[in-house]
Amino acid sequence: MYKVEVDRAKKLIKFEISGFFKVEDAEALSREMDTALKQFKPKESLILCKLVDFKPVSTAIGPILEKLQAKAASYGKKVATANASIVSETQLKRLGNESKTNDVITRFHTEEEALKYLLG
Repeated sequence: MYKVEVDRAKKLIKFEISGFFKVEDAEALSREMDTALKQFKPKESLILCKLVDFKPVSTAIGPILEKLQAKAASYGKKVATANASIVSETQLKRLGNESKTNDVITRFHTEEEALKYLLG
């Protein structure tokens, strides 16, 4: 499951991913992400991806998540993740190596830390 929220005043795009994530979910999220990003100019928005009880994904979803990370990293002014799970954080770091986004995406364990970084 996922949710996308846009706060135009703060120029913040927040993606929340939770539970088991299917290929259909990842593809739908990609389309919604495109819509959200188009509301801002490149390098204007702040992007937060919050992972809640996110379960490691199948190998079919990996390439889609790589593209999502790359899109966020290339478009956002600042990009952060909030992820309490070491297992999914490790997986996303591996995908970040593939998409070469680990230098751009800053990773935190809580949403509060990530928001402080993005908005601070």
